[in-house]
Amino acid sequence: MRYLSTRGGVGYKTFEEALFSGYANDGGLLVPEHIPQISLDDLKKWKNLSYPCIVEKIVSCFVTEEELPHKTLQKLIFSAFSRFDTDKVIEIASFGDLNIAELWHGPSLAFKDLAMSVVGELYSYFLSKRKKHVNIVVGTSGDTGSSAIEAVRGKDWIDIIVILPHKRISKIQELMMTTALDGNVHVYAADGFSDEFEITIKSLFADEEFVRTQNLCSINSINWARVMVQIAHHVYLYLRTANPIGSPVDIVIPTGGCGNIASGVFAEAMGVPVKFVCVTNENDIIHRIISSNDFTVAQEVKQTLACSMDIQIPSNFERVLWVYSGSDPESCKQIMGQFDKSGRAVIPEDLHKKLSGIRTAVATDREVLSTQKICYDANKYIACPHTSAALTYYYETSLNGSRKSSGTRLDSGELVPVVICGTASIDKFPDTLGKSGIRNYKTPRKIAELFQKVSRFCIMNKDEDWENTLRNKIDLLSRRAAY
Repeated sequence: MRYLSTRGGVGYKTFEEALFSGYANDGGLLVPEHIPQISLDDLKKWKNLSYPCIVEKIVSCFVTEEELPHKTLQKLIFSAFSRFDTDKVIEIASFGDLNIAELWHGPSLAFKDLAMSVVGELYSYFLSKRKKHVNIVVGTSGDTGSSAIEAVRGKDWIDIIVILPHKRISKIQELMMTTALDGNVHVYAADGFSDEFEITIKSLFADEEFVRTQNLCSINSINWARVMVQIAHHVYLYLRTANPIGSPVDIVIPTGGCGNIASGVFAEAMGVPVKFVCVTNENDIIHRIISSNDFTVAQEVKQTLACSMDIQIPSNFERVLWVYSGSDPESCKQIMGQFDKSGRAVIPEDLHKKLSGIRTAVATDREVLSTQKICYDANKYIACPHTSAALTYYYETSLNGSRKSSGTRLDSGELVPVVICGTASIDKFPDTLGKSGIRNYKTPRKIAELFQKVSRFCIMNKDEDWENTLRNKIDLLSRRAAY
């Protein structure tokens, strides 16, 4: 398997090269040269496998034995999930026909840990083998940063720079990053939303010489390995809820940057009978694209309770386009090039029709809070605001779109099973509970202790040259690693 750019200007890279890449230098994202297939017989054989075993199966579809020996892969996966608080890694809370997948049992209490923990182990394996130092640059809208830090903190051969949107995420999200005092962790708090500094990061990766000389890479979901590992949880959720194997399942995803839905679309393209619903907050660009072909950046990013979804430039939508276009680099180059240049693009009618197979809904803060309370009253289950956004589709409280009106149905008219992706623990967002009227919550000791720890971070002011600041820091880290 080799990897190439969605825009056709870069290829063919090995998995190891793709692992240590961010944006391709033509502006695109790396994808596999072909999409491997999972047969119905495979799915039936995998039905009772554990989640780590499913990860092993999926990674083996994209990485050869020569690049990563099977026994080594098994050891890396075992190590990756050793810090999760449940042996199952993923728990599924079921209430009648409602299934909430708890994807957040890792060290940073967010679904990003599922892939990030594996990617961190892959980094350690290849870097130790090559005796090579890298500088990782990660922009975060809330959860990715702490997950990335937990994946690589204290590891040899790695320095990580994380940029977070200062005072635009929950205090606990910030503290999970700024209290990581390991010598290889460097946190910057930018006076802006993640879309703003993502432009800066993309500019860094467009400088091919700088990327090469500084060994620059990213473990955001622009990194193919992140998307690859995330395919596994969609397969696992399908196997746990399909009845029988071979019949469809709806998976509802709270959506911001599109990393999770991109992984889901790859699972679908590999032959898994999954159908998807994307629920956005008021930063609804994905809803507008799919419902009305309005691929336009809004004038501003709205700050919401589901803050990790406060995104108007969904970087992984490009991979979704690539899959639905039939792996056509020219379509991606034209559409995404136009979007990069002007903040708007028009998707050809035939391609947009294919995209409409993904259903969408929008949840404002008001719907998020009311649904959080509805779910609690019905099930004594407290969902985080992002998960609550997805739950609006189930409870018919979203502004548009509901399971009753657009859920997948069998020939009999019966709705297929539905799984809500629970993307973070409520422990990261307790401030929403007072607003939704939920009282019986106790702060876990692990969270309370964050407020007693020392924080360390650097401010990047609005009028500062962010790219120059990051270039200087990266150069400093590279020179330090050389000694």
